[in-house]
Amino acid sequence: KIGLEEGISNNDITSIAQDSDGFLWFATENGLNRFDGNYFTTYFADSETPNSISGNSLNMVLADKDENVIWIATQHDGLSRFEKSTQTFVNYPINENLPNGTAYGGITALCLGNDNVLWIGTFNDGLSKLDCERKKFFSLRNLADGKKNSSKFSVGAILKDSNGDIY
Repeated sequence: KIGLEEGISNNDITSIAQDSDGFLWFATENGLNRFDGNYFTTYFADSETPNSISGNSLNMVLADKDENVIWIATQHDGLSRFEKSTQTFVNYPINENLPNGTAYGGITALCLGNDNVLWIGTFNDGLSKLDCERKKFFSLRNLADGKKNSSKFSVGAILKDSNGDIY
């Protein structure tokens, strides 16, 4: 059993991931939690602490086992990347003018693609991708003719099949 008595920050768990070291990561409605099998370490947004997580209301956590980082999708505060080697966060804030940041604060889905790409599904702003190597965002809400698609659409899930194709 895992609950408040065991040290998790919130019982509303939105996502769980396991990293390459065997730690379990829990995204909750109030903070990020790492479980080592015995104890929880909790991470909260703190405007007074440099390199803290960008928000506390989380939608998803994703372990990138190849890069040894944890990706965190927030409900209102963009995207965070936890650097396990330095125990710090790198934040990608809300920014309507891609490619500098996430297009919309409400990130609903994450998926690691091929070639060091992170696919990002949003609430009302469609699909984006982050080229992790170049640290550049690309919005896929533009039409083939280059004009911005004015209609809003949500992406609730992103999946990668065994061939590496994204759906």
